[in-house]
Amino acid sequence: MNRKLIDWPTFIASFILLLAVVIPLVIYPKAGETFVNELNNFVSGNFGFYIY
Repeated sequence: MNRKLIDWPTFIASFILLLAVVIPLVIYPKAGETFVNELNNFVSGNFGFYIY
């Protein structure tokens, strides 16, 4: 049985996307806090009815 343990293209793409989100949040914490709060309010306000 020849199985790959890691799907490298998916892993690398996910890692790059993660870094693209985390690095600006670490560099600019106040702006990041504002952005995350606004994103949370948008998602909760528009899609919150799916939770219940």
